[in-house]
Amino acid sequence: MQGQNSLIVTVKSSKEQLKEILRGITAVKEFHFMGDCEEEHCVKAEIKIDPSSDIRELLFYQLAEKNLPILAMQLVRLSLEDIFLELTADDQAAKKVITGTPSSPTENADDTDTDTTESDTEKGDNENAVHM
Repeated sequence: MQGQNSLIVTVKSSKEQLKEILRGITAVKEFHFMGDCEEEHCVKAEIKIDPSSDIRELLFYQLAEKNLPILAMQLVRLSLEDIFLELTADDQAAKKVITGTPSSPTENADDTDTDTTESDTEKGDNENAVHM
């Protein structure tokens, strides 16, 4: 997902309660729940939004309406460098797919060290991630 900012929130809530609220916010493109929360009875989620949107205030009021306290909130904005790296990484991957060759001389063709475990983002029916 190119050109998106992230909002990382920790909320004293269940996953289902937070999911319900996030699904109602049109600026939310996708979200997934991150590992264990440091606090008891809380969830931590990364919410992807497009750069022209700022959902912090709306999210605050919707969570407050349901008496769900925000324990932490961090907006992560993509810099021009981040966007450039993301775009060039996509170009390198595309070259590899098209030509069937490694995109850099140091890249090993057999990729034996690659970790292929599934992440928290949605793959198949993983309930931790929601794409909007």
